[in-house]
Amino acid sequence: MSYRIQCDCGRLGGTLATNAPVRRCICYCRSCQAFAHFLDAAGTVLDERGGSDIIQTQPRFVKFDRGSDQLACMRLSEKGILRWYAGCCHTPIGNTLHTSRFPFISFIHTCFDTGGTDIESAFGPVRMHVYTDGAHGNSRPESTGMTLFMLRLMGQVAWTRIIGARRRTPFFDPETDLPVAEPEVLDDDQRQALYARADRADRT
Repeated sequence: MSYRIQCDCGRLGGTLATNAPVRRCICYCRSCQAFAHFLDAAGTVLDERGGSDIIQTQPRFVKFDRGSDQLACMRLSEKGILRWYAGCCHTPIGNTLHTSRFPFISFIHTCFDTGGTDIESAFGPVRMHVYTDGAHGNSRPESTGMTLFMLRLMGQVAWTRIIGARRRTPFFDPETDLPVAEPEVLDDDQRQALYARADRADRT
């Protein structure tokens, strides 16, 4: 069995295996907020505090069976993480580091078609609240779960390398370790404009 990954227009589709280790996280960082504004998707991606509901897992459990040529990615800066989306309709997909050497993907919750099942029933409760300094409003959530997450991540990276599954990822070429789509890197003016949009949302 699997969970369906689906872009809004239907050209890009895939699956996340139901036996994949998953962990839900709400991230409030300005960069995730900027990514949502880059795609004009803040209204569907971000909650009332500017948080993104993220499902963290390993790329080896992910397969795209339709429209993989529609995968696109961007970076907010030269050293920023890769932020993936469907080029056809700008549906946000998720975030990876710049290399498959760290086999990790943070999916944006809106890319999943859970067949009418709510996100908590599908992927469990939120276990982490991170970068809460970027949360909107006067009452900000407490930051939780980061230490345990880092320990789990290091264990997952080590295990994936031991079993030889590091290159089993749809986001990187297995021969070159380059992303399957050329990243669009924003310049400083573009980046600051997105941060300004996120900041304005905090004041509304």
